[in-house]
Amino acid sequence: MRSTIKPLPQINNRPSIDDEDSYPGRLHTIQRKLKFGSNTYIISSNTTVSESLNKKQKQTPVTESQLLRQIDTKLEMHKKDIEQRNDMIISIEKGFESMKQELVKEKIQNEEKSKQLQELQASYQAIQLRLKQAGDSSKLNLQSEKDKDKINSLEISIKQSQAKEQDLLQQVESLNQQISQYQEKLKSKEESNEEFKRLKDQLHKAEDLQSKMEHQITDIQKNIEKEVNEKNNIKKQYDQYRNDSQLKEQNLNKEISASLIQIKQLEQEKITIMENLKKSKEQTDQNSKLNEQILSLKLQLSELSKTKDKEISQLRQKIEEQSKNSIESNNQLEKLKQRQQELQQQLQDKLSQLESLKNQKQLLDQQNQNNQSEINNLNTKLEGLKEQLSKPKNTKQITDTILLLEKTDKDIQKNLSCTFCNKFIKQPVTIIPCGHSYCFECKKGYNKECFKCGPKLKIEAMYRNELLDDIIAMVKLIEQSINSMKQVTKQ
Repeated sequence: MRSTIKPLPQINNRPSIDDEDSYPGRLHTIQRKLKFGSNTYIISSNTTVSESLNKKQKQTPVTESQLLRQIDTKLEMHKKDIEQRNDMIISIEKGFESMKQELVKEKIQNEEKSKQLQELQASYQAIQLRLKQAGDSSKLNLQSEKDKDKINSLEISIKQSQAKEQDLLQQVESLNQQISQYQEKLKSKEESNEEFKRLKDQLHKAEDLQSKMEHQITDIQKNIEKEVNEKNNIKKQYDQYRNDSQLKEQNLNKEISASLIQIKQLEQEKITIMENLKKSKEQTDQNSKLNEQILSLKLQLSELSKTKDKEISQLRQKIEEQSKNSIESNNQLEKLKQRQQELQQQLQDKLSQLESLKNQKQLLDQQNQNNQSEINNLNTKLEGLKEQLSKPKNTKQITDTILLLEKTDKDIQKNLSCTFCNKFIKQPVTIIPCGHSYCFECKKGYNKECFKCGPKLKIEAMYRNELLDDIIAMVKLIEQSINSMKQVTKQ
C-alpha cells in the first residue's frame, strides 16, 4: 500500500505510544474500541489486530448477520467522526471572519492617517508661501519655529505608521500560526473527501488574507515614501533658508565695509579740514559738524554690528538644529528602508510556504483518492456479499461466495505486504515522501533510509498509517467470515 504525502507539522494533541518504541517523525495513535454488534475489538499501538481477533474467535463464532452488523456500526462511527470534524471547521471559519473584521478596521484607520498627512502637507505648502512673502527676520524666526512643530508632527506620524506596520506584522504572524494549525488539521483529516474540500477553501481564504496583507503593506510603504519625500522637501527648504541667511550675512558685511569706507573718507576729509583750519577759522563749524556726523556713524556702526552679531548667532543656532534634524531624519529613513527590506523578505517566505502547502494539498488529494477508491471497492464487494448472504439458496452459492471472499482476501493481502519482510503488514509505518510502508517491528527497513529506495532518497518524516489499520481490520473480518461460512458448509 503506497501513499504520496509530504510532511506536515506534528500534531501535538494526540497521545503517544510507548517511549521505548518512539522514533522521529511518527504520528501517534489512540487506543480505539470498534464495537460490532455484541462483540468489541480493541485496536491499539501495543497489541495487533490479529491477536484481538484470534482471542475473540476462540470465545464466540461470528455469523453472517453479525459480520454485517459489525461493518454497519463501523461506518456509523466514521460518520460521527466526520461530523465532529465539521464542527471544528465551522469554529475555524468563525475565527477567520473575526480576523477579516479586524483587517477592515485597520484599513479604515490607515485611510484616516493618510488624510491627516495630506492636510499636514497642504498646511506645510501654505507655510512655505508665507516664508517666501515674509522678509523680516522676526517673521522668519516664527515660521521656523512653526516648521519645527510641523517636523515634529511628521516624525510622530512616521512613528505611528511604524507602529501600524508592527501590528500588521503581528497579524501576519498570527495568520502564519493559523496556517500551521490548518496544516495540522489537514494531517488529521486524511480520511474524508468533504473535509479535504473544506480545508482547500480555508487555504484559499488564507491566501486571500495573505494578499490583502501584502496590499496593506504596500500602502504603508507608499505612505512612508510620501513622508520621506516631505522630509526631503523640508530639507531643501532649510537649505534655501540657510542660503538666504548666508546672503544676508554677506549683505550686512558689505554694508559694514561700505560704512567703514565712508568713515575713512570722513577721516581724510577731517584731516584736510584740520589743515585748512590753520588757514581759516571759518571752517571750525564744518569740523564740528563732521565730528558729529562721524560720531553718529560710529553709533550706527556699533548698533549694526550688534544686530548683525545677534542675527548671525541665531542663524548659526538654526543651522545647527536643522543639521541635527536632517541627521535624525536620515537615520529614520535608513531604518525605514531596512524595515521595508525585511517585510519584502517575509513576504517572499510566506509565498514559498503557500506554494509548499499547495503541493502538499495536491499530494494529500491524490492519496485520499487512492484510499477512497480502495474503500469503495471494498464496500462494493461487501455489498455484493451482503446480497449473496441474505438469500443463500444452496451450498453451491455459499461455496461461490467463499471463493469470491478468498480471492478478494488474496488481492488485498498482496497490497498489504511489508516492503522489508514481504509478510502481511503489522502496525504499518509509512515513510514520507516515497510512501513505502513497513511493519513497526521491521525498523531496519526505515530506521536510517528506505530499504527499497536506498540512500538517494532522504527520509523527511514517518507516521503510523491508521487508514491501513482499518483496512487490515476489514481483511481480518473477511477471513473470519470465510472460516464461519466454511463451518456452515461442513455442517
